[in-house]
Order: sequence, then structure tokens, then C-alpha cells
Amino acid sequence: MKKRIVSSILIGAPILLLVALSWMVGTESGLNWLFHRIAARLPGELSVEQLTGRLIGPLTARGLRYESEEFGISSQLTTLDWSPAALLSGEYKITALTLRDGDITLPAPRSGQTGDFTIRLPKITFPFSISIDSMEMDNFRLTRPAGIMTTLEHARLQAAARDAVITITTAEIAGPDYMLNLQGTLSTDEPFGHDLQAGWQYQPERYPAIVGTTQLKGDVHSTRLQQQISGALHATFDGTLLELEQQPRWQGELTISEWDSRKIFPKGPDIRGDLAAHVQGNLSSLSAVGNFNTTAPLVGRNLGSFDIAWQSGRLDIQRLNLVMPATDTRVLLQGNWQPGADYGQAQFSAQWQNLPWPLQGTPVLLSDSGRLDVTGTLKNYA
Repeated sequence: MKKRIVSSILIGAPILLLVALSWMVGTESGLNWLFHRIAARLPGELSVEQLTGRLIGPLTARGLRYESEEFGISSQLTTLDWSPAALLSGEYKITALTLRDGDITLPAPRSGQTGDFTIRLPKITFPFSISIDSMEMDNFRLTRPAGIMTTLEHARLQAAARDAVITITTAEIAGPDYMLNLQGTLSTDEPFGHDLQAGWQYQPERYPAIVGTTQLKGDVHSTRLQQQISGALHATFDGTLLELEQQPRWQGELTISEWDSRKIFPKGPDIRGDLAAHVQGNLSSLSAVGNFNTTAPLVGRNLGSFDIAWQSGRLDIQRLNLVMPATDTRVLLQGNWQPGADYGQAQFSAQWQNLPWPLQGTPVLLSDSGRLDVTGTLKNYA
């Protein structure tokens, strides 16, 4: 009798387990049971209004929502199809994932903090391969507690992850006035190496488009950034991003080979020229040293050099030299400006040689040399 009981248990237990597993992965009620068990164990709040389909796919979720202290996402309609057979070869393969009509909520920006900037990127080693054949998002709003930041009209992703490397075949993002296309590889282990290429376009309403390409290659300690911009503005930047996890800073060479203000501000003054500068900065400061060559109405051609910096909320002009070759006019501007009420507090001094008026054409007045000092706000001169 005991042998029959033991035999029944040994035979019946696997059968019951197989039946339960089949119910969980092959029925809609099993899918909902597993969803609520997972939702109860997540750190945030995961909910759904309606969940149909089977765990082995395809499945459809309506009114899917996840919220945590730092992040939130909701989707009115979510569909997922994947390949269970790929698990036999150690791969979790998503064949199609779509999310439509939702919100992505980001945390409010932190303000009033002092001290060092430090972030710690998580190290991730994937226990099995993950591949996404097609993931699409349509009509999402990016929001913060203060309101809507922007709208994501469409996004598409094709990518794979294996061991500690993510390979992005295609990542496309498009909004009402912007477009981004990204490819490359990312490491999820120290020192988080990456090799990324991106193409992008930005076109504000009623203004010409600015088109660019970006390359990032390196790791969190040192990354080379190469940027090329065309369209309304022609410029290049070749620089280095340093220590991205702690005290990020950057430096590089900026070249504007063609600047035509009418291409950006059609109704503004016609200012053309070029510029070359060495720029560097961090999260709280920026400095630039360089030269420029411009042509502008009422002034004509200008050759100049500059040494300017923004630090602690103040603009410092160490040196701004202007030379007008037609009249051999030379101007030196120095000083600083602190933003605030009445357009801020300013302290400037200007020195000149051979300054005519008007600056072009036959002069009515000519000053061999002079100096002008300005201190205060607009109220002091109203």
C-alpha cells in the first residue's frame, strides 16, 4: 500500500507540476496570476487595467502603469510577442514590443545642492542573451512634476545584450522638432566603454533646420567627442569628456566655418563670419579663448579675439579685442556681468583708438583714443 502511495506521488507530482506550468504559461488566467505576483514584489507600483493573451505570447495590456519614487511610465496599449523556443539556446528573444499613447515621468531636477557630483553606474552582466527584433513607441509625453517637457512622437529600437555588452543596431527617436538616430555598442561593466554614432536634426518652428552627426568613443574616464553641424550653421567640435562619474569636465576645439545669421533669424541683421576657439568647462563653469572674423551692418568687417568665462553665475570678459581693418579702429572691452534684476549688475571698461562715427562711410567725428567705464544697472542710466 505504501509503495502504491509513493509511486502515485512520484508519478502524480510531476504531472501536477506540468499541468500547473501549462496553466501558467498557456492560459490568460495563468498570465494574470503571474503578473499580480510579480507586481507585488516590485519596489514600485505596477498595475494594469486589462491583460489578455498568454505568457508564451502574444499578449496585450491595456492601461499598463509603473510608478516609483524616481521614475514612472504608462501606456494605454502595450503588445508583446516573443519566442519561447529561443530559450532552449539561452536567449530571451522579443520579436515585437509596442507601446502606444502614454507618459514617461522623470524626477524633478535637484536644486540647492552643494558638494561633489558623483554618480555610480550599475555593473550588469546578463545571465543569458537578450535580443529585441523590434520595439516601437508612439505618442508619448515626457513630463516632470512641473509640466510637459517634450513629446515623443515615435521611437524604434533594435538591439541585443550578451554578457556585459549592449549592441544597438538601430535606435530612432522623433518628436515635433527633433530627430535622433543612434547605433553602436555599450559596455555595462567597468570602465563602461562605448563606441556610439548618432545623426540628429533640430528644427524649431519657423526656423531652418540644424543637422548634425556625433561620435562618442571611450569610457567613463575619457571619451572623445566629435561633432559636425551643418544646415543653418556649419561647425565642428573635437574634444574630450573626462571623469563622467565624478566631477565631469570637458575640453576641445570649436570651429564655426560659416555663420550666416539670416539663415537662423531671417528678419534679423545680416551678420556673417567664422570663429575658432578652445573651450573647456564643467557642470558649473565654461571658458573660451579664440578668434573670429565677422561682417555686420553699420560696422563692416571685424577681426577679433576673446577670452571669456562663465563661473559662479557671472560672465567675465577678460579680453575682447576688435579690429576694423578699413579704418584701423581698435577696441578693447573688459569687465563682468552678474545676472539679476534690471538686466543684472555690470562693470565694463572700453578703450579705443581711431574710432570714427559713423563706423562706415565718411566719418563725421573721429576720436584718436578714449576710454569709457560703465558700472551699475539700467536704473543707474535711466
